[in-house]
Amino acid sequence: MNIKKNKINKQIVLLMLVSLVMPFSQGADYRNFYGISWRGSACENIDYAKSMGYDYVNYQYGMEDCANNSNIGFFLETPETKVYPNNIMKIDTLLSYLIGDRDEYNDFFLWKSSSSFPYNLATGWFDNSHKFKPLPDFQRQEIIDRVVDDVMDKIPDMENDGRNFYFAGFSWDVPSLNGDLWSAPKDSGGRQVKISYWTGTESGIRHPGKSYQYSKYSDGQAAFRKKLLDEARERYGTVKTIIEPYMPYEGFVSEIESRSDRDEIKPDMICQEGAETYNFDNTLKFVKDERLFAEGLMSKSKMCSTTPKVYDHDSNLKIMGNAAINSAWFTWFGRFGGTGNMPDYGSIRDVPARLKLIRAMVGWDNLNGATSRTWNSSILRYKSSISYADKYVIYSRHPKNNNLIYAVVLNKDSSYIKLKQGEVVKAIYNTDGLFRKTTRADSDFTISNIVGYPAVDLKSNSNHYKGYIIELKQ
Repeated sequence: MNIKKNKINKQIVLLMLVSLVMPFSQGADYRNFYGISWRGSACENIDYAKSMGYDYVNYQYGMEDCANNSNIGFFLETPETKVYPNNIMKIDTLLSYLIGDRDEYNDFFLWKSSSSFPYNLATGWFDNSHKFKPLPDFQRQEIIDRVVDDVMDKIPDMENDGRNFYFAGFSWDVPSLNGDLWSAPKDSGGRQVKISYWTGTESGIRHPGKSYQYSKYSDGQAAFRKKLLDEARERYGTVKTIIEPYMPYEGFVSEIESRSDRDEIKPDMICQEGAETYNFDNTLKFVKDERLFAEGLMSKSKMCSTTPKVYDHDSNLKIMGNAAINSAWFTWFGRFGGTGNMPDYGSIRDVPARLKLIRAMVGWDNLNGATSRTWNSSILRYKSSISYADKYVIYSRHPKNNNLIYAVVLNKDSSYIKLKQGEVVKAIYNTDGLFRKTTRADSDFTISNIVGYPAVDLKSNSNHYKGYIIELKQ
């Protein structure tokens, strides 16, 4: 596919599309998003998002055709690459490129040197030793204009107006204005660098016969995002942005805090990818790094953890508890794992029920307006007016049906599921890999009064770690 596009009359397109604009769904919260986009299938991820009450997803190819995609919004992740086929946005040094393609790629992408193609291209993330992602040369306004046009032209193809599957905004993984540039593949000692690693300046190498409108690559990136957001808001009105740096301050906020255009490129939500078991305070920077919350920057209610690095229950409890007492969020972005001590799950179905629930319940408390939130860091116990989690049991109430309690028991001998006074269990269900009701499981539990309030107890540890849904009578 050719990178270049046929120019269109954008004003006509805007007039044609304005009648199709769908606002954010009533009552939906953009922070209540399920961001998996590189694992599992499109419709499976939609089904899971609907099952757990998420309002938004990261777009995955084919979601517009999923049968269960009604009344859900999507974020287009790293739009400058997602609107082009993978064979364009990844350069393979072992391939021989046609002259026309080579010339076009040379024109479109950022240069690190004046070597022959493709060794002149600045290298982004490496898939392997010979395949890497190049970056658009955003120091040139013509490239910014072309990419913004292509993104805006592509978005309507991703929507499904009949089901209100609608565009909500953009998300960026590794959102640094310096670009996700790498000196070499990570597994061979490569590291993330700036363009100055090769050029000695904050600029790429200017293409022969071309002029740069932005002297720094970071300024070109900022100009691209500002124009993209301006055009999206002109067409759609409300447009939100979510980013996932490794560490929030170091990976993005430090780059923008002193910029004059800070407010134009500041995201609506920041999610932290990083986690460090040897220094857990770094894992909690998304709510504890006070540099993030200086005047005019972020608030804790617009922060989240999406780390794919933490598998063990105690560490997840710590993230969840600290997120919850700060009204922050704990969800997913891009992938389920593959780093730290988290297995690289290929599907949400494979993720343990305890991990699904512990990442959802923080958002549920936020959406339900849960009160009386407490976190005991010494015994790892979180309590609120509607949720509970400790080393032995996790349970919470679905935000879109408070008569459903979702629960995972880790050790029956030290736990029970507490109900509210006067509540009566109607039925208990097993769940499938998408945390949906399946067969009845009433016989797995006993229901009794413990110290004056009703409670549900798991009978046998042979059923621990399973996901259950407890339905209450109206």
